[in-house]
Amino acid sequence: RFREPEVSIAAGLALLLALVVNRLFTEELLNSQSRADLIATIAPVVILLDALTSLDITPREAEPVSMTGVQTVWQDEEVGGILSTELQWAADALIENSPCTSLAVYWQNRTVLLRGIFAPAMAKY
Repeated sequence: RFREPEVSIAAGLALLLALVVNRLFTEELLNSQSRADLIATIAPVVILLDALTSLDITPREAEPVSMTGVQTVWQDEEVGGILSTELQWAADALIENSPCTSLAVYWQNRTVLLRGIFAPAMAKY
């Protein structure tokens, strides 16, 4: 029962609180007491870290959300040549191989590529 993480966390916090209270109410602080306090803080910190690592915390899975909008495939006509090919390849690779559903590329203060699902106002390009 003492190996349960909640008990260890409570014990570690209680020990740290006792050290702080002892330090606050000691009238004359000696160098030896400072060293002893420093060494004494190691045990509660180790207890706390051990308890935190043994906690079984599982994150919730995000619920999938269906995207609403307009499917858009647009590229600035001024972008041509090898840059156009590279942009198309990068956009296809990101959208097909990641959870990414939309991709907008901005270059030199202008939009040069839109791929994926966008709001109707953005899809007018």
